[in-house]
Amino acid sequence: NGLENPKTGYSTEASNFGDLAMTDESAALINIFFGKQQCEKNAWGKPERMPQNVAVLGAGLMGAGIATVSLEKFPKVVLKDISDTALSSGINAEWPLRPGKYNS
Repeated sequence: NGLENPKTGYSTEASNFGDLAMTDESAALINIFFGKQQCEKNAWGKPERMPQNVAVLGAGLMGAGIATVSLEKFPKVVLKDISDTALSSGINAEWPLRPGKYNS
């Protein structure tokens, strides 16, 4: 029992950890971690100038959400959709959460 004899507990833990570290699942998780780290690196460096305008195509749930978040960083955000009904739904669903940040 590891509680009564800590050395035995540490030894058992180290052995079991070693076994777990060698599984296919562990290798997959390690690859996911390193892949995520690589994706977060910007291979092109800092932009010469920041974009001032953003256009989002599609005013569905995702498009409206992206447009709403973009309002925090960009002075002009354009939300476009194939139909006026969908565009109105997107604006009504998300943009009222940011009063005073858009023109209708």
